[in-house]
Amino acid sequence: GDIAAVMPVGFSANYKPKERFLSASEAQALLGELTPDRAARVAFILATSARQGESDRARLSDVDLERGQVRVRGTKTEGAGRLVPIVGVARPLIQHALRYAEGEGGLLFRPWNNIRRDLHEACERAGLDPVSPNDLRRTTASWMVQEGVPLHLVAKVLGHADTRMVERVYGQLPPAALHAALAQYLDGPFTTYSPNLGEIGGADGRGGRSLATPQTHKTPENVCLQGSSVVPRPGIEPGTRGFSILCSTS
Repeated sequence: GDIAAVMPVGFSANYKPKERFLSASEAQALLGELTPDRAARVAFILATSARQGESDRARLSDVDLERGQVRVRGTKTEGAGRLVPIVGVARPLIQHALRYAEGEGGLLFRPWNNIRRDLHEACERAGLDPVSPNDLRRTTASWMVQEGVPLHLVAKVLGHADTRMVERVYGQLPPAALHAALAQYLDGPFTTYSPNLGEIGGADGRGGRSLATPQTHKTPENVCLQGSSVVPRPGIEPGTRGFSILCSTS
């Protein structure tokens, strides 16, 4: 067949994955620039990592607040159809989706034919860099990665068979979050060897002591005795506690 008919436009072996995702404050600003039903759909995608087509197929009966889970009607891959837990920031997002969704005939949302264009226009009004439906999905994964969720669990939420796509495309970690994550392992009482740079080579530049001074390695039991404040959790800015959503009614 015609190769031009099957190859994506702009395909290149040097493809570089996009890195755009929303902060919590950007998500709030975006939702405030959308009509209620469209804001509800964006909230649903942020809560569940649903693809655009999966949000099209979402039904009211898919949301089970009693069990704390949402059925995502995925068809793209074998694991795309999945149950996504409603935990953390997903709770207020799903509550918002249920409150403002305007779907009919059992569907959760009304049709949205120009979602990419409308999202770009809403971002422009909010003073944000543009986002696509897939950027919203990347946002879900990035928030989880920044909170320290193991990558194999993030992959399950996304409907992936393994962690490769999370590592390469979806799990974005900004410099501040990377710093906080590394600090959990390399700062404080968990450091096994602490470099003593002041004694490298000795006082006269000859000989000297070892490059590293052994430190006491704390066992899990000792750590528990110190309290949960020993290793602070990295957070999303602003924190997900008190996450509120503004939605226009125009």
